[in-house]
Amino acid sequence: MSNSDSLDYSIRTLFYYLIRRWVYLLGIPFLISVGTAMWTLSLPNVYRSEALVAPSQNQSGELSSVTGQLGGLASMAGISLGGKGAVDKVSLALETLTSRSFLLNFIKENELEVVLIAGEYWDDRERELVINKEIYDVETRTWLREVEPPRSSTPTDSELYESFLEQLVVEKDPTSGVITISVESLSPLLSKEWLEGLVTEVNKVMRDRELSRLKGNISYLKQQVSQTEDVEIKTSLFGLIQEQYKELMLANVGDEYVLSVISEAYVPDSKYGPRRALIVFLAAFLSGGIVACFLTIGFVTRKQGTK
Repeated sequence: MSNSDSLDYSIRTLFYYLIRRWVYLLGIPFLISVGTAMWTLSLPNVYRSEALVAPSQNQSGELSSVTGQLGGLASMAGISLGGKGAVDKVSLALETLTSRSFLLNFIKENELEVVLIAGEYWDDRERELVINKEIYDVETRTWLREVEPPRSSTPTDSELYESFLEQLVVEKDPTSGVITISVESLSPLLSKEWLEGLVTEVNKVMRDRELSRLKGNISYLKQQVSQTEDVEIKTSLFGLIQEQYKELMLANVGDEYVLSVISEAYVPDSKYGPRRALIVFLAAFLSGGIVACFLTIGFVTRKQGTK
């Protein structure tokens, strides 16, 4: 018998060997699929809300030419005109959005600790988020969860931050500059509410920082004006002060200081996850492949043992 005939014979023999053991080949993946399906049914639905934002028009290069002309003097005066443009402010806003201090402040101001840690599932009939009674007692407002030291029953700041960060997704299109911000939650209502709150709050934080910077610059420049007798330097300083007042005025125009909403957050009408059908399919496929591999190894071992 030639090598090709021998190989063909071995493949056919293996095929019939696997067919005769169809109970293992099909039964084990079936049982695993059933178990996986039951497990996925115990997982709560997760809902995702998305919003599209872009750099605010207030951050356009309206003052860039003036900044270029007066930048040298400003540097000599020891102040920043903020002339690097909208890109830097937007990048800083996105970094702020995912920062620990910002998210913890947002969580605590909106009292999200219980929802983040003790939320169990969304009751679509009652339109409310069900709290796990084994983790938190709503009536006594007491944490009941059992954790290993050094953690306590009350969630730490690290737990709260990590839990929220896992539900927040920020993606920036490098071509258009449009930013997609997504928030996942067990509640479709909360996913929209949190997303709107985050965009509003990061704009407020960035505006407050800018206002503080500009007011500090103006105060410092006025002090420098009062201390110099040179008319030319005074004129230049007055020009700097005027531009700082212009930026101050722009910073106070509207609520969308850095991020302007293109597409508003929405209440999702269907779950984002878990993808139960895909999980069950992968479990069946992988378990079937593993069983087939074990049967093939057994076949090869028996064949070598008969030689």
